[in-house]
Amino acid sequence: MSDDREGTVGPKSGLTADWYFDGQFVYLEHPQYQTAPCKLLPGKTPEGTAEWMLAELVTAMQLGTAKSR
Repeated sequence: MSDDREGTVGPKSGLTADWYFDGQFVYLEHPQYQTAPCKLLPGKTPEGTAEWMLAELVTAMQLGTAKSR
């Protein structure tokens, strides 16, 4: 990926999501689910943080705690 400020992660359990980094927080954008912004995880790139966020969204879906839009 040439731009480390935005991109797409996935598929993870059939989900993909767009993400962007504003210099402080990573935002994951999925058309069906809401997620909270996340600070960069230690040792992770913005894309790596977005991948982790997508995995957490999948876990929340499996637990039935994912918040729909």
